[in-house]
Amino acid sequence: MIIFFWQNCISPHQVPYIRHVAKDCRVEKVYLIAPRVDYDERKNMGWNSELLTKETEIEVHICPDVEQIDKWMQQNIAHTVHLFSGIRGDYEVFCYFLQSLKYPLKRGFIIEPPYTYNKPLWAHYVRFFLQDRKFIRDFDYVFAIGTDAVAYYRKWSKHWKVVPFVYCTEQPCLLPELASRRTSEILALTFVGHLCRRKKCESGTEGFRPFTGSYTSIV
Repeated sequence: MIIFFWQNCISPHQVPYIRHVAKDCRVEKVYLIAPRVDYDERKNMGWNSELLTKETEIEVHICPDVEQIDKWMQQNIAHTVHLFSGIRGDYEVFCYFLQSLKYPLKRGFIIEPPYTYNKPLWAHYVRFFLQDRKFIRDFDYVFAIGTDAVAYYRKWSKHWKVVPFVYCTEQPCLLPELASRRTSEILALTFVGHLCRRKKCESGTEGFRPFTGSYTSIV
């Protein structure tokens, strides 16, 4: 099997499982194609996705031309699957998908649930019905991130296979010198992030309830 991942950028949340897929004995080759390495706002936060383009198991291509994309989409069609990051969430990925419609490909898309923090769920149903329902028959798989996404996309059709899916990150090695500094079996956690509506808080820090228990370390 040959697998193409068509994504909007090279993401630390996506590369770990793509690398894992590439190591599967049933997979001959894996391509990761994106219009950019990363967005400027992510670079400003300290991300360095350029390092992820050096993968040895994955063939990474940034911003290929239309002719090259056509060649890939005509490659060994019977044994190839093309997986897109959503349908319409990113303009370039949507263009890749539209270009693929010229060929009888096996397709899937990887998707989060509808964002209800700024629009109610019924509005997402209306938008999907008007814009994307016509593409249902063009997809064989939906890799749905989270239980809400699984439920949402299973409601739309039995034609596509909806697979529960997750984002992934890699577990860093715990350095021996850090492990030796531990003085207690209770593991203290520090949260570094932004509490906002998208992270399911009511507004700002309202609705946030700090965890008051403890975790026992298994390290």
